[in-house]
Amino acid sequence: MRSLRSRMVIGAAVISLGAGLMTAAFVYWRLGGWMIAPAGTSVDDGSAQSMPLTSQGVVDAVPALRQVRGSLLLELLPFVIGVTGLFLLLPVVAAKWLLDPIHELNCRLAAIDAVQPRVDLDFPEVDKEIREVIRHFRQILSKLTVSLEDTREYAAEAAHELRTPLQIIRLKLETSQAKIDPILSEELQEEVHRLRHVVEQVLLVAKAGRGRLTLQNSRFDATSLTEDVIEDFQLLATEEQRLLKWLEGPSLYIEADRKYFRQVLHALLTNALTHGEGEIRVKVREHRRKLRLFIGNKVKAGPGSNDLSLGLGLRVVKALLGTMPCTCFRRYSGPTTYGVLIDFSTVPPSSSVSKHPPVT
Repeated sequence: MRSLRSRMVIGAAVISLGAGLMTAAFVYWRLGGWMIAPAGTSVDDGSAQSMPLTSQGVVDAVPALRQVRGSLLLELLPFVIGVTGLFLLLPVVAAKWLLDPIHELNCRLAAIDAVQPRVDLDFPEVDKEIREVIRHFRQILSKLTVSLEDTREYAAEAAHELRTPLQIIRLKLETSQAKIDPILSEELQEEVHRLRHVVEQVLLVAKAGRGRLTLQNSRFDATSLTEDVIEDFQLLATEEQRLLKWLEGPSLYIEADRKYFRQVLHALLTNALTHGEGEIRVKVREHRRKLRLFIGNKVKAGPGSNDLSLGLGLRVVKALLGTMPCTCFRRYSGPTTYGVLIDFSTVPPSSSVSKHPPVT
């Protein structure tokens, strides 16, 4: 189905072109009727009186009428084309005016946040058909909000319920080390630790989604903090015989929770170390008065070694970015490469902010 704008333009063009051609055809036919009028008859030219034509008058009038008809036709064609062009522009303006409510609706729907899918869809002056569409959107968003809240609440409760049994299992393993094979005990401890980490991550995502994280926002040098985290991960990359390349940019400040910003960097760099290979590139630069962070690496040919938490780290990153002045989050994935690009709104540096703030 063609768009509303296309249908209006095509319809107006066909109508105006048809009306113009019909007018030209009528004038052409009418002048032709005058030329073949028999002698002794009269031709009505629209005036109050008719013009009688003698045989000599017909002979004299035919060449003049033919010339007038040709000239009039040549004058009518540009007029028809001009009117058609005008009627092509009018539907474009009318379509824009008619589509303004839909454009505004799209803008508001695009502003829906995954953390809190609520948006103002009040359009009191729109047509009945658009009001019906808005009503259906409200119903869908209401159902999605209820379903999302139920899912988050269930995930949070499940994570809370799992924390105690895992703690008990860990304590029992520690007290029973003398009765269990040391290798088996170490493996069980690692699995319990891994499960506890997954439970903590699920609980963190659920809390962030419900807006229940306790934030301690402050103004800090994000470039410097990124460099501190990279220095730690460069040791891990060297141990795995990989290169972590840091492309340092200018000092840029953001206002967010320093601990969660560090956790975002940890999650992204851990993902690059676990599921990637080769060189890891980290870059911070200023882009349109924003801090732009890029982390990219090559992708392993086979599956990662930590399949249980595959994708969970990205969920944690998205949930934590929802608590920060993040304006853009994009992923670039290809057959052999993977990258993450994040933009943060910057703030002016404060005189009380140190370049290397302590991390608690």
